[in-house]
Amino acid sequence: MTLDEAASTSPKLLYLPKDTWSPRYDSTFYTVKLEGKQKLSELPEVPSAIGGKSNLPAYYYEVAVYREHDKKTVLRRYSQFNWLYEQLIASPPQDEQPPDAGPIRLPGACPLQWQDDKFAQTRLGRLMDFIGDTLARPGYASHPAVLSFLELDTTMSST
Repeated sequence: MTLDEAASTSPKLLYLPKDTWSPRYDSTFYTVKLEGKQKLSELPEVPSAIGGKSNLPAYYYEVAVYREHDKKTVLRRYSQFNWLYEQLIASPPQDEQPPDAGPIRLPGACPLQWQDDKFAQTRLGRLMDFIGDTLARPGYASHPAVLSFLELDTTMSST
């Protein structure tokens, strides 16, 4: 299924920041939290629609997606966040954006030799800011690229 096909069949989902979200909300609502990082030497399973590099070892960020009483953790590396960013820039939601919102911004890339545990921890915080700012904007929480990136276009199951 292409991202455009997903847009026409996907339900309208709403993002709530972690501090205002509750599992008592119905499946229309979800929240996201970056819970940690892992340096992997093997590729994790990733939906084919999501781009990204495949060289290893690499840092992957643990993106926890909460919806009702379910929690799903997906592993994403920086290049996959970049894929999401490029999809959103190329096809922004049609919802009207607040005039003071400004453009969405992804923290910059960094040469591989600079990436160590301290760098990955700093990037984790910056990526959480990126995803939180992006999802809080009208229309982005149910954008087809976001649904693919967070694997919300598939059935959630507890992990």
